[in-house]
Amino acid sequence: MSASLEQILFNHNALDKRGSALTLRVDYDEALAGPEWSRQPGRPPVELPIAYAARAIDPQSLGVFANFSWNGLPPERLEVQAIPARPRRSPADPRTAFLRALAESWASISPQLSQFYASVADAAEETSPILGRIAPTPVSIGPDEESGAVFLKISGDVLRASAVGIHEIAWRWQYRTASTPRWQDFDTSFHRIFTTLELPVAPWLQEPAEIWNSALPWSKALELACTWAAGARLRRDISALICAGVYGMGEKQVEYGCPVGAREMYTNTPVGIFDLTAFIERAEGGLGNGPYVNCTDCACAVSTFANLLGAELWQGRMGQYVPAFMLRDSQTIGHSSWGSPCNLGLGFMFHEVGWSGECRENDEIYDASVVVDGNLSPFAHLPFALLPAGIPFGSVWQTQYRRMLAAPESLLVCHPRPFERRRRALI
Repeated sequence: MSASLEQILFNHNALDKRGSALTLRVDYDEALAGPEWSRQPGRPPVELPIAYAARAIDPQSLGVFANFSWNGLPPERLEVQAIPARPRRSPADPRTAFLRALAESWASISPQLSQFYASVADAAEETSPILGRIAPTPVSIGPDEESGAVFLKISGDVLRASAVGIHEIAWRWQYRTASTPRWQDFDTSFHRIFTTLELPVAPWLQEPAEIWNSALPWSKALELACTWAAGARLRRDISALICAGVYGMGEKQVEYGCPVGAREMYTNTPVGIFDLTAFIERAEGGLGNGPYVNCTDCACAVSTFANLLGAELWQGRMGQYVPAFMLRDSQTIGHSSWGSPCNLGLGFMFHEVGWSGECRENDEIYDASVVVDGNLSPFAHLPFALLPAGIPFGSVWQTQYRRMLAAPESLLVCHPRPFERRRRALI
């Protein structure tokens, strides 16, 4: 006679994310459906990605639904629990293996000593994962040897206080009955969990939670965003780290598109879309839409990845179209030389960036396409390379982004266009 774990459902409430995981899909083309962990006869268990919006969590409401089965006559009283175990990607600890061997060798001689060694091994192996442990919970087994869905409470304090990141966890499942009061191991489940700061912001949606909704958060996008912004605990930090991550692609994957006339390669403004699928492919070392990007492509990437983690950026424009505004010396993404974009000295008809708030003078800029000169001295000087990530746009009188980007004679032409702010749809 033994218990068996059949499935675990983390995303159990599509409308209320205070105690439930986010509704996800893999990418634009592939949806996710069903429990995040489920047993497959004769095959390894299905393990789907899991994501939580940390600050949206109510620690008192957090939990999962699990299904169990029992082989044999259902016990009069059954309890299950899950304790943290070493994640699959972590190296085995020889100390815990030794302690478990001792527990097994003493099981028939001294059950109390065996249980002591097992408890010490549990304590040594416990890694304080993001979801902690599942406390002992009564489970009723029906005549069909199935439990049905059982709600298992999880302490949400650690999750609520967590930063953006990717977490590998494992639960070692145990049961006990009235006739066997000592906890018995019966299964181990492994899980990959993404933590965002807040609920995703447009263009991402949580409703409707249907397989056709391509605006549900993508696990492929979470892989990239949570890697770039790992450790962030503030929206401003998320935006700055994502901006740095996109700009960092200029080392190998992308460069400013001078050879193609600096046109959009990952964005289609007339249609209002951003090709996130191709951009992720490029970021992962694939072809995507090629190596060239412009300011609009970068603005879409920064705002889209940052908003996935709960930031609230827009794709905002500055300038007047005609005439263009001239620039101080700068460096475009993928290039290390100082000068004007493409060394043409033509300036920008407009410039597009990730922008906070209402995309006005007092709101912050996150520009992954252009590194500006932070040295505003009017005399001959060595340029100070500054990635504009969290700098207010500023008025013509302030020593902020506007004066670092635009030439003095173009400060009035380089003005915000808040009425054009947008968040393009994703493909």
